[in-house]
Amino acid sequence: PDEVKADLEQALDIDPGYAVQIYDTANFRFRYTTDPGTDQVRDPGVDTAVNVTLWNQPAAIIGTTVAGNGHPNYVEALGIIMEYALAQFISPTYGFPNPAAGGRIVVTLEDLGYLGVAYSSGTITLRRDLSDYFMQDTPIHELFHLIQYLYIVTGGFNEWYEGTARLHLV
Repeated sequence: PDEVKADLEQALDIDPGYAVQIYDTANFRFRYTTDPGTDQVRDPGVDTAVNVTLWNQPAAIIGTTVAGNGHPNYVEALGIIMEYALAQFISPTYGFPNPAAGGRIVVTLEDLGYLGVAYSSGTITLRRDLSDYFMQDTPIHELFHLIQYLYIVTGGFNEWYEGTARLHLV
């Protein structure tokens, strides 16, 4: 069992010693790690100076929780933002196809050197310490890429996809 666990952690790029947590909303499954014995999103440590200056969120206070419900407010806020954005995108006003029609979209929160990425497989990876500013933008931007992937038949991804994924800011 320990060998299987180690193989699985390596395959999924999970840091050993940290608890993998799952937070489900109606259309999303958030996957993140926490410090042992807490419900805090794991502190990236080496990125502290970058977090304070660039992301405007001190690494030491990432992921506080209300009433000890077991999920960091940061993760819950991402769930609210992404559920709202998905509802808008698939509403009759916009009429886009639902990228979650086949099941929950997996959103993994990790230490990244960039803000986020959407994969054609239908998953999203986000930096796990986005500031309030980027938290209102990046998840929605990456979600729209999943919608775009539903339209790509040939030719692949091009600069028009990146530009149109920013239209939600207009």
